[in-house]
Amino acid sequence: MNEETRDQLQQIVRALKALDQSLRHAIRADATAGTGAMILRSYSSLQARAAERLPDDVFVCETLRLEPEPDLDEAQLITQVSLACSQLAGYLESLLRARRRPQVDIDLDLDDIDFGEVSRTLRDTLVTQTRDTIRRAMSDIGIDLETSGSTDRRRRVVIVDADGDEGEAESLAGSDLSGRDLGNENLAGRDLRGADLSGANLHDAVLAEADLRGARLSGAVLRGADLSEAQLGSADLTGADVGDANLADADLDEARLKGANLAGALLTDATLAGSDLRGARLSGADLRAADLRGADLSGASLHRANLREASLVEANLQSADIRSASFRAADLSGATLPNGQRYQDPADLEQFGAASSRKKSPLPPQED
Repeated sequence: MNEETRDQLQQIVRALKALDQSLRHAIRADATAGTGAMILRSYSSLQARAAERLPDDVFVCETLRLEPEPDLDEAQLITQVSLACSQLAGYLESLLRARRRPQVDIDLDLDDIDFGEVSRTLRDTLVTQTRDTIRRAMSDIGIDLETSGSTDRRRRVVIVDADGDEGEAESLAGSDLSGRDLGNENLAGRDLRGADLSGANLHDAVLAEADLRGARLSGAVLRGADLSEAQLGSADLTGADVGDANLADADLDEARLKGANLAGALLTDATLAGSDLRGARLSGADLRAADLRGADLSGASLHRANLREASLVEANLQSADIRSASFRAADLSGATLPNGQRYQDPADLEQFGAASSRKKSPLPPQED
């Protein structure tokens, strides 16, 4: 990245932060009426400028390009733009913080050097040193492969020393990782309690069994990430992109997921009791046997979501889109329906377009 590009990106970051700050003030003052289209154009212009300067960066060019769904109301649109501003600014800052390698000029007289001999000597030295290093390392370290559950869908590699003790990974609890590019990183089982990962890129990262309780992940990109059995209690995922992620058996009790994208996510057996899912996108999500007791799903999109055998006791579904969603064998005792009324029986859901939860009558026997 040359100096001109760095200067231009710094200008874009400042403009994004100014736009985000203005949006936050407008939201607090409830002065956003009629401004949605203008605000979206402002963000789209800044995102396009960043994409022009980083044409090979998929995260900037594609992931952070806003294409709001047509049924979004103005308040939801403005919230999305605000989160996108924060996310793009954080990501660009992480690129700008990256250290540039210093250039070193070395003046050598190469006329009298026998490169053939040097190559052979260097090769022999490297081979010997590498062999000795590996031998020492493998004499002290054993590797166990553990499998959990009845299937082989989850595996964990455990490194043990000569005494049989498991190696401890460095704790990242409370770390500031905001805006960092951690895409495809292996953070399985890591201690990330209270860590700041807001605006971070965790696309396709492995966070299985990680401890993220109380972590800040607002505006983070977790698309396709493996968060199976992760602990996310009280974590802030406001506006995060968790689409197509694996959250099976994850603990998300009291988590803040307002405006988050969970479309296509796997949430089977996940616990989301008391979580804030207002305006969240759960289209096509698999929530079979999930615990959503007391969760606030008002204004959320559950189009084609699978909630079979899920617990939605006292859950709030006011203004939620439940078209084609499956609630077969789900418990909705005391739940609030999209029209604000209390749930009574499965037929109540069908008036809002949900898939029928009633058992089909058996076909009469055919006469010969």
